[in-house]
This record gives sequence, C-alpha cells and structure tokens, in this order.
Amino acid sequence: PKDRYIVTIAVIGLSLLFAIVYVLLRPSETEKVVEARRLTKTASDLFNQGHYWPCVPLLEKSSLLDKGNTHTFTLYGRVLVNIGRFKESLAPLTYGLEISQIQGNKHKILLHRAIAYYHLGDFGNAHDDLSQILQNSPSHIEALTLKALIWLKNGNEDLALQEVEKALD
Repeated sequence: PKDRYIVTIAVIGLSLLFAIVYVLLRPSETEKVVEARRLTKTASDLFNQGHYWPCVPLLEKSSLLDKGNTHTFTLYGRVLVNIGRFKESLAPLTYGLEISQIQGNKHKILLHRAIAYYHLGDFGNAHDDLSQILQNSPSHIEALTLKALIWLKNGNEDLALQEVEKALD
C-alpha cells in the first residue's frame, strides 16, 4: 500500500507539472494576435523602407498566428509581388480580398493581384480585377494604366489609347 501511494502521488505530481509547463509554454490566442501584429508592424516598416526580402519570414509567421488580419495578407501579397514571386502572391492576396471589409483595401488588393496576373501572362484575370476597381473608382489611374498595358499586350492599341486618355483626364 505504501508503494501504491508513492506511485499515485508521483503520477499526479508529474501530470500536474506537465500541465503547468504546457500552459505556460503555449501562448494564448491574445498573445498570438499581439505577436502577429508586432511582426506585421515590423514588416510594414521594412516594406516602407524598400526592404522587401526581410518581410517574407515575418509575414509568413504573422499570417499563421492571426488569420483575420487583412493588413497582414495584403502586405504579404504586395511584398511577394515586389520581389517577383507572382504566383505565390495570389493566395495571400485572394485571402486578404475575402476577409477585407474596406473598399479602399479591396482596390489595393485587386490592383496587386492584377499586377501578379499580368506578370504571369493571365491577362483575363488581370482585366477582371482591374474592371472591379474601375467599377467603383472609374478614374483609378493605376488600374487604367495597367489596363492599357494589357490592351497593348493583346495588340489592341486603340483600346489602350482610350484607357490612357481616361487616365490623363
């Protein structure tokens, strides 16, 4: 009986110790969000300074910690576009578009996704994204300019000229 008590107390003690260590080492959801926002802020500062490559690991980690932050996914997609990883940029930009609630953010996301599609040679999807922007903001200069480039790539100089004239107006 004495050995049984010792073994039982030892098992309870080890279980309690394991539970305490697990709780202390595992971050809470709030801590994850705070860490994700810190990482995104750091990446945003680097992005604004033109340092795109160091942003990638920060935004990868941030996107895993906080799945609801539009800014993280938009910035991640923009960084990937800026470093020429166009195909990889589509997933974060598309997800950012899905969770975005602000029209201005959607325009930014659509523009960068259109740029990625353009560089991938997918002019149809690029055109669709640009058309969505121009539907709400008909004088969006960047969208009009990129749309003109798409028309030029497709050999439609007249349509390209029309888009350039709209942008100049």
